[in-house]
Amino acid sequence: MTGFLLVLIHALMSFVLFSPGTYGKFFETDGTLTLLGGLSMLGGVLAFVVLWGYNTSFQTFLREDKAFIQFITSRTFLLWAMLLGASHVFFMGYEGWLSPAGWHGGILPVSLVAFAFLAIVYIVNLLGRK
Repeated sequence: MTGFLLVLIHALMSFVLFSPGTYGKFFETDGTLTLLGGLSMLGGVLAFVVLWGYNTSFQTFLREDKAFIQFITSRTFLLWAMLLGASHVFFMGYEGWLSPAGWHGGILPVSLVAFAFLAIVYIVNLLGRK
């Protein structure tokens, strides 16, 4: 529930700030999304829907469906959900990760930190979780 609420706050704040002036690299000169902008948004929206479905499933009649709960708490579902979240931050920032001169204040980009965290957790779950 906490994770879902944090993602909801992130989504709402992003919608308020999402404009060519703030996120210029995601927009063409005519105001349409670039390919990277579209892929990042798609990953974020799909990750949000998956997390919303996960959260909702425990608060509705679906919690009575043992097969559904077994699927939604499975390793396979978790790994796919993490891939969606990783795709969101990857397409958002990978272009600037390898050029430290462009990092604001010399600090690692938050998209790189998030992607690294997701990659480590993904690998741990892929190799170690049964």
